[in-house]
Amino acid sequence: MIKKLIALAEKGLVPDVLIRLGISYVLAKRIKSLVSMDEQKNNFFNIYLYLVIFILGFAMASFAVADDVSCSADSTATNCGLTIDSDDTATINANITLSSGDAAIYLNSDNNTINMTGDILTTGDSVEGIHFGGAADSNNMTLNGNVTTTCDSGGGGNCFGINISGTSNTLTMSGNVSTAGSTARGLWVSGDSNTVSLTGDITSSN
Repeated sequence: MIKKLIALAEKGLVPDVLIRLGISYVLAKRIKSLVSMDEQKNNFFNIYLYLVIFILGFAMASFAVADDVSCSADSTATNCGLTIDSDDTATINANITLSSGDAAIYLNSDNNTINMTGDILTTGDSVEGIHFGGAADSNNMTLNGNVTTTCDSGGGGNCFGINISGTSNTLTMSGNVSTAGSTARGLWVSGDSNTVSLTGDITSSN
């Protein structure tokens, strides 16, 4: 139809007013289509930009939680006062002494590495030298030192030198494990697929 109107206009059979209106209509339609294309391009660019920001944010967040932490002074706090909460590497060159109902080394998260040179001494009610909790999976600890746990008389059931409840954890230890108390246990492993390599002695007494 447009071709017929153009042919009539070329023959002078269409008034100038109608020609101008037709030109305005065609231009307006073309501009609208170009704007629509720009909007589509902008929408695609925005989606791409949001995707890049999301990927970068996720990568930065993943990197942020992986920490290297260390302790070189003797401590009376669990984990030598360090925060170990997934994908962390902790280096401890110190002794840890606890006299409360806690564990000297406690993990309840995944994929941590602890390298410790020093002795662990815990005393009190329901105390533990090393405890990997039920949610602690795929952790790796190397200890060069002794673990000594002394439980109060009639102390609670959580009285262990080493207590591993998680899955697929590895403990390599060069040193002795000594526990004392009516409920004391030197080594207790209740989780699956854990590996304990101990060079030393385990002794337990009432």
